[in-house]
Amino acid sequence: MWVAEHAEAARKFLLDANEAIADGKRLNAAEMLWGAAAHAIIAVAQDNGWPYQYHRDLTSAAKKLAIERQDWQMWDGGKAAEQCHIYFYHGRMFDGTLEDSFPLVRYLVGRLLALIN
Repeated sequence: MWVAEHAEAARKFLLDANEAIADGKRLNAAEMLWGAAAHAIIAVAQDNGWPYQYHRDLTSAAKKLAIERQDWQMWDGGKAAEQCHIYFYHGRMFDGTLEDSFPLVRYLVGRLLALIN
């Protein structure tokens, strides 16, 4: 997949997350939120020539972007997305709630997709 395909996947996963939560499918919603964030981060990383193959690459890219832009809400969105990933596997989060994660992940994905050239 390339930048445009990752960006489109991020948008689709956000929509899918909304539908899943409306249908009471919390595990699906959580993983869709993680997927939206991951694909948006990958799109920006690819666009900038940064590593993106591993989970730690995604975390590093999200942190780098938050620091460069002095936008700590982006970092909060990245952390919320990771908590959604945890929720998918464990049915609970260690920090925050699934409902609190939605606006944070939406913000992150929106900001990231706006950065793509």
